[in-house]
Amino acid sequence: MAPNNRLVTLDLPKDIVVKLAEIYLVNIYGEVVLKQKPWIVEYKDDSYIVKGQLPKNTWGGVAEIVIRRSDGKVVSYTHGK
Repeated sequence: MAPNNRLVTLDLPKDIVVKLAEIYLVNIYGEVVLKQKPWIVEYKDDSYIVKGQLPKNTWGGVAEIVIRRSDGKVVSYTHGK
């Protein structure tokens, strides 16, 4: 919390949110995760949600990461199979 108990929100542009997510995801899953571009970015409550995509006619899962808007901390991440 910021002074006076006010919630601070990082209003980041989409390209910065994607770059932040890529830094985290590459650190977790390796460079192969970058094949899931273009990323889908959603804004929900106090978080950014970034999801990967698979090429058409491809099987498998994609990475998803939830980043808190107030401080850029990773709330959760997953990779489907």
